[in-house]
Amino acid sequence: MLRAEELGIQPEELIEQTYEQHLEIFKKYNISHDNYHTTHSEENRMLSEKIFNSLQERGLIEIKKLINFLILQEKCFYLIDM
Repeated sequence: MLRAEELGIQPEELIEQTYEQHLEIFKKYNISHDNYHTTHSEENRMLSEKIFNSLQERGLIEIKKLINFLILQEKCFYLIDM
């Protein structure tokens, strides 16, 4: 988020640029993956939900509300975990 702001672009645009750079590097070094997705990809959402639901069904997840405060390079962010 801070790097995108420094570059004057949206965070999603930086993510896309980084993703494309990674693909170029992988191709250059002949590295392949069965699955390689971004954080916001549909595949990542589906896998994350599957893992979360499986853990929740087994009672391994406790949901509680926390509010944390983070100061980073003169920027203030509230991190809300629910």
